Formats: sequence, C-alpha cells, structure tokens
Amino acid sequence: MNKEYKCLQPTYVSKFVCDGAACNSKCCSNWHIQLDEAAYERFAAAAPDIRAEIMANLEFNKESGRHEIAHRGGCCSFVREDKLCKLQLRCGADFLLDVCAEYPRKTHLFPHDFTQRALCMTCPVAARLALTAKEPMTYEEVTFVSGREAYFEKETNEEAIEATAFFKLQKRCIAVLQDHALTLKQRMATLKAYLEAADVFWAEGVLAEKFDELPVVATDGADFADFDVIAMVAFLQQRAQDDDGATKEYTCEVVAALLTDDNAAEEEVAAKLQNLQRAFEENCLRTYGHIFENYLVNEFFIELYPCSKLGSFSHNFRIFAALFALAELFLGAKAANGKEITEEDVLAVINWLSVRTNHFVGYMDLISEFLSASQ
Repeated sequence: MNKEYKCLQPTYVSKFVCDGAACNSKCCSNWHIQLDEAAYERFAAAAPDIRAEIMANLEFNKESGRHEIAHRGGCCSFVREDKLCKLQLRCGADFLLDVCAEYPRKTHLFPHDFTQRALCMTCPVAARLALTAKEPMTYEEVTFVSGREAYFEKETNEEAIEATAFFKLQKRCIAVLQDHALTLKQRMATLKAYLEAADVFWAEGVLAEKFDELPVVATDGADFADFDVIAMVAFLQQRAQDDDGATKEYTCEVVAALLTDDNAAEEEVAAKLQNLQRAFEENCLRTYGHIFENYLVNEFFIELYPCSKLGSFSHNFRIFAALFALAELFLGAKAANGKEITEEDVLAVINWLSVRTNHFVGYMDLISEFLSASQ
C-alpha cells in the first residue's frame, strides 16, 4: 500500500535518472536478484503472455528457497540490447522488484514516517552526479509516495535517537566535513576530537540537553587515522578472501610503495608511508579534494554516522576514517610509484570502497573488529 513519507535527502537525488546505457547496465550484470514473495505473486498474476515470459526466465535457488531472475550472456534476461529493462518498459516501475525499482537509493525509515535517503556510490551514474560537483553537497526536505517500505532500513528506536540527539549530531558533523577553512585532513582530525568529546557528554547522560555547548575546535590533520593502515589491509585480505582484480592491483601498488624489502626496518617503512601520504596530498587532494569531500559527506549521511555501528561515537568515527585511510593508501601508493592520478582512478577507488560497505555482508564488521583489537 502506498504511503507518503517526509524525507531529507541530498539535492542531487532528485536529479538522478537511471541510465543503463551510461553504465552498461552494471547492476543488471553483477547481481542475481532473488524474488521476494510479493514480487513473485505480482509476476504470477500478470497477463498470460507476460507471465509466461517471466516464468521462462526464472530459476529456483535451492539454498535460499526462492526464485531468482536467470542471467543470459552474463546479464539479466530482461535487459534489452539498448540496456533498458523489458519489464519496466512493458509494465511500469511499480511492477519491478523492490531492489530493481529502488537501487541505487538507500532509504532509512525513522519513527513518524520520516526518512533519510541518498544514493549508493556503487552506481557509476550516481557517483559521477554526486561526487564530481565542485560545490558542497546540499540537502532538501521533500515528500514522496512509496509502497516499498519493506525495502527501507528501519530505525525504530525513537528513545535512542532522541537520547543521542542524532539528527543534530549528524548535521553538525557534516558541517565540519564541509568546513573549507580547514584542509580535508584537518576536518577529519577535528571531527575525531569532536566525537571524542561527544562521548564524554554521552557518558554523562547530558548530550541531548548540552549538545549546543559542545565546541568544535580545529585540529591538525596528522593523526585523524590512529591505526596501522598497512596492518588493516593485511587483516582484511586474510579474512575477507577478496581476490578480485582491483584488490590485487591496489595491494600490489601498496607493496611496491612501502614493502619492497621484507626485512625493511620500521623506520624505513614509516618514511615511505609519509612519502605516500605526501603523494596523496599533492596528486589527489589538491585536484580532487571536492570528490573526496562529497564522498565522505555522502557516506557519513547514508550510513548514519556517528551511530552506524554499535559502540561509541569515536569508534564509529574510526570505522569511517578507515575508509578514507584506505583510499589514501591505494591512491597514494599509485602516485608514489610515479603514476598519474586521474578522476577515473579516484572514482574507481571510491567504487571499490562503496561495493564493500554496501554489498559485502560483514565487511564493515571486519573493520570494526580490527579497530577494536588495535586500541
């Protein structure tokens, strides 16, 4: 049943139009979509000719006990040669499965039918729209009508939302990330100090009442990531068993930039890491700082930081900072190895991160586990 929802969203969301031709129908090629019960019933009740075509292109997945759309030639059976969807063209968007109709939108549903939504940066079209704008990301309040509440991520603990002053906290943190009086690394370090102070307020049980008294103090950017990023990469590699081509490429770049000698002294590795970080600053942030700012702001908003995971505000920040640290490591290694950094390189690393934060079940838990063990 359709309902009306109040929504806070980045203004770029209303400009987004799905365009399979622009991304070669990427999401239609990489995902095997399983049907929920409502979608199967909707398909089964379709006109006979449409129902027959659909049923001929479904496969039963014994592990999940659900039907899924078959792939032909590495792509969803319903994608035409022009990269448009046969089902949507014939039956309309309301006929589609929830994920097909909603992706790349990610919607959080709060009490009183209030929502926040943004777009996942795993979609190349959405990423280029949201990240390459030179202006800071802005937000708007809108209303929309949807019957796909089952697809929304529900945040039902109204008491916790009020106790943590979540919306106020989120807004103020994003303001720090968009403070152009500071370098991007200074903003990250400032946000780290700010959320550490917020933890003290929270422990005293007065955050909601005293939040406006919590000062934002500009901080040097040297220590925004207080963990061993090289050890974190090794940890993730060992446990995530991520063996795709992009991961291999990034890992080899890091090894070439930092670990050419297995017996290298700790001081030598530290010096090389500093060189990598300088290369990142000079070859990435100076030219593409707006892309990283927009990515960090969008990620902070869409994943509900600083309350994304269980734990303190500062622990949540360390998870968030780990994403930026990985981007710095991968792109800084490429630059330190003498390679030119392009906009496509930056977007590719952000896509690598976004796939893992949005589509790899348990990946962020691995980062959280590493950070908890390294404190």
